[in-house]
Amino acid sequence: MHSMESAIKTGAMRSPSRRTGALLLLFAMTAAMTTAGCSRTGAFATLGLATVATGGVAGYYYAKGDLESNLDYDFESVHRAAIDSVKSSGYEVTEEVLEKSGGKVIAHRQVTNDKGENEDERVLIKTKSADAGGTHVSIRIGIWGGEESSSAILSSIEQILNR
Repeated sequence: MHSMESAIKTGAMRSPSRRTGALLLLFAMTAAMTTAGCSRTGAFATLGLATVATGGVAGYYYAKGDLESNLDYDFESVHRAAIDSVKSSGYEVTEEVLEKSGGKVIAHRQVTNDKGENEDERVLIKTKSADAGGTHVSIRIGIWGGEESSSAILSSIEQILNR
């Protein structure tokens, strides 16, 4: 399974056919359940691999609270799109770092929790230069992560880049 994660992170699994996706899904589920038992981590790894293997629109990997994806844009463009994305989602950028091969954006916004109380929600987006001029992006919402919110930010970043 380690080589499967490596293939996903390097972008080698961009657009598999449905048949290939079904085979990869079967392999991923078998490998995850065999190596990790029926643990929560194994289930999340299987879900992340299944999303990529079936040709999900965003083509991302989600595990342990982090959404990971490779984009076919230079990291500076992805970094700027990440800033625009979080601002348009109601976050205030509190930290921004852009270096030679990558960057980091930290932003916060107030949200209402299940008890009706206001609390701070933090988003961390890391960008790193990847092979062939692409960018690896990692998105994490809060302490535990949030796949739905992270996916929405990734979709927003992709929309901004495709303008």
